[in-house]
Amino acid sequence: MRIRSIELENIRSHKNSKVEFEDGITIIEGRTGAGKSSILMGIEYALFGSNAYPNSLMMRRGSSRSRIILEFEQNDHLYKVIRGLKRTTSGITIDIDNMKIYEDGKLLNLLGRKSDIDKTILKILGYPSDVKGKELFEIIAYTRQDEIRKLINMKREERQEYIDRVLQLSKYKNAVENMRGILNHFQQEKEGKEEIIAMGENVIEDIKEIKQKIKEDENKIKESKEVLNEENKKYKIISSKVSEFEDEIKKENEKKIKKERIEGEINGLKKEKEANEKRINEIEKETKRKIEEPKLEEEQMKLAELVQLEKSTEEEIRKMKRELEKVEKLEGGRCPVCKQEVSHEHVEKISEEYQREIKKLEKEIEKKESEIIKQREVVEKEKLKKREWEKIKNLKEILNEKKKRLEVINKRIFELEKENEKIILKNTKEIEEKLKEKREIERKIYGRINSIKKEIELKIEELNGLKDKLSEKEKLKERIQSEKEKLNRIINLISLLTRLRGDIKNMREIVRKNYLEAFRKIFRRKFNEIRHESEYMVDIRSDYEPIAYANKEEVPIQHLSGGEKTSVALAYRLALSELASVASSIIPTKVMILDEPTTGLDREDIKSLAEAIRNITSIPQVIIVTHNETLKSYADFVYKIEKRGGISEIYR
Repeated sequence: MRIRSIELENIRSHKNSKVEFEDGITIIEGRTGAGKSSILMGIEYALFGSNAYPNSLMMRRGSSRSRIILEFEQNDHLYKVIRGLKRTTSGITIDIDNMKIYEDGKLLNLLGRKSDIDKTILKILGYPSDVKGKELFEIIAYTRQDEIRKLINMKREERQEYIDRVLQLSKYKNAVENMRGILNHFQQEKEGKEEIIAMGENVIEDIKEIKQKIKEDENKIKESKEVLNEENKKYKIISSKVSEFEDEIKKENEKKIKKERIEGEINGLKKEKEANEKRINEIEKETKRKIEEPKLEEEQMKLAELVQLEKSTEEEIRKMKRELEKVEKLEGGRCPVCKQEVSHEHVEKISEEYQREIKKLEKEIEKKESEIIKQREVVEKEKLKKREWEKIKNLKEILNEKKKRLEVINKRIFELEKENEKIILKNTKEIEEKLKEKREIERKIYGRINSIKKEIELKIEELNGLKDKLSEKEKLKERIQSEKEKLNRIINLISLLTRLRGDIKNMREIVRKNYLEAFRKIFRRKFNEIRHESEYMVDIRSDYEPIAYANKEEVPIQHLSGGEKTSVALAYRLALSELASVASSIIPTKVMILDEPTTGLDREDIKSLAEAIRNITSIPQVIIVTHNETLKSYADFVYKIEKRGGISEIYR
């Protein structure tokens, strides 16, 4: 891996910064708090996201969006990783629109989810999927502040545990520990199966006893069912007899009801007959007197004629009176007809004639009025006569209807009496006694049937329980057989795992020994690489402790000069980095990142460190963050960072 550039947009104190990296030694220098380490944090965040640092730690205060763009080479490909952040009401979250990876300028087809980006980068770097990327990166390529000498200054147990973890030797130890748990699990299973097998020693005898009891119960149920069939036959016969008696009593009751109904109808008809006969006698008495047929219409016509004559006479009188008035007006004038002069005498003569005629007519009217009065009396008498005549006529019609109804009643009474004579009632007391006796027998048989049914149900329930128990026992028998087979397999498996656990222990030591030998070779090679001329030779003990030799005599590392000690520490670190790459099956890194490596070193130590770094040829790219001026003289490229108004600015 080689890092080519990084851009920081609103990341920590950087508003818009870009750093380009080439092969050689690149120094990023500036005062404490200027924003140097933010660049290294940006590299790790671009590679490992929030697994490296929390989102809230990366975004510059007051910013709504931020972004990191990292370009690096890996396996002859140029990759560009973009990770963005945005501020929301719920906090700082990833910006999906700014989550991308380019390979040689081509955008990779990813879903944009954080997990997809993280997995893709681990795959590009060749890191195993089950490791923590940031932790492995810091072992292989990134040395934090004050960590160059940390490994050689560690206590023996701490260093051994740390390096075993780096070289993934701890997985053997974990496997041994996990296998102990697995062995315990199988041992418990073995004991459990042995208990089950011990519990099932009497299963075969139990099955035999249950089968015998099932057979006995089935025979008892069969016998009870035979008895039940006999009782059901008896019940059917007696129920049939009970039904016959009930039907007979029912028929007698129906006949009795019918007879009572007929007698009731006869009595009703006789009463009606008696009332009809009485009414007929009354009507016959009323209709014995003879009345002439009334002449009401004829007399009414006479009355009308008289009234009409009276009216015509009155009209004639009125006419004559009008003519008389006209005659009286003719006096001294001329007759309108003959045109002769009318004299007084002639007028008086004509007037007298008219008056005589009028008096005559008035007398006739008086006569007519008298006749009309008499005729009206005659009409009224005829009206009374007609009402009597109509009354008698209606009574005669009623009489005829009553006589006809009487004939119907007599005929119906005769028919009902004949029908009633045919209905002969039996004495049901004897039948009821027999019915009572048969019902009692029926009740007793029904009770025995229910008792037998209940007994059969209980026996069937008991039988089903025995069958369930038998099924359980047989399953237990099968299970015991299966458990015996499983027990044998578990015993064999426990034996196999025990041997395997011992083999893993031995394997761990073999692998550890091989790694240790490789560690020694790489350590010596790295030390010789960075210290071309040294009076010392270096080696590593079996507990990973580095040691030095001078003239074949062992010299404790603590007794070396500051420069030599720094070289040993740096070589040890580089050797571990290369060995960790081999253990993880990844390509050794082409970049080394050092964050404030001079912390705790004096001037001579710093000079030795600078010379050692300059002598490293196996790693073409070195990035150093420092505030120390001495290292600058050994750099190929220098970036200076200053903070102005709270914003970091980079100068080259």
